[in-house]
Amino acid sequence: LQSPDGKEEACIFLKGGKNCEGYFIDQDILKQAERSMNILEKYYANTTTRLKCADGALPVKNILNGTLNVGNN
Repeated sequence: LQSPDGKEEACIFLKGGKNCEGYFIDQDILKQAERSMNILEKYYANTTTRLKCADGALPVKNILNGTLNVGNN
């Protein structure tokens, strides 16, 4: 995840192996989550996450246990 201009990103790189940064611990996960949420709030707060389906598309709500509830099954 990154800002539209590419200057901010949530990606955290880890150098594994002997004499490097060690392990990705819970504090690192929290830092990455915070960075992601800050980017989302700052740049994508008003972004639409649900879009209208194309005309004639089958809505997911009509699909139940692999059976379509359209017409006669």
